[in-house]
Amino acid sequence: MNRAFQRRSGASESSLVCVPILLDRKPAGAIAVDFLFNANRDYQSDAQFLAVVASMVAQLLRAQRTVETERTRLLAENVHLRQELEQRYDFSNIVGTAVRCARFTSRSRRWLRPTPP
Repeated sequence: MNRAFQRRSGASESSLVCVPILLDRKPAGAIAVDFLFNANRDYQSDAQFLAVVASMVAQLLRAQRTVETERTRLLAENVHLRQELEQRYDFSNIVGTAVRCARFTSRSRRWLRPTPP
């Protein structure tokens, strides 16, 4: 943090405007801007603009978390359904028990096994 706000050489005064990024009313980060001091600058409008940007960042974080949660749920459901299908339609329940059939089914399982995405 110290490196981020090192003072510019030759600048006598500066102003820091910082706003929190709130996610579910909890801080998830901050956006900060270091301005050269200017008595005529409207720092309140700068802070309001940064608050809007922080709100947009929080919205993106919320959407990303939702997508990741849904993706994890779908992957777990996919694994569960594959296991269920393998149990229900196992080749050993369909094909005979002869040695040639057993070799064929073991090879078929390797060929039919989907490759991970």
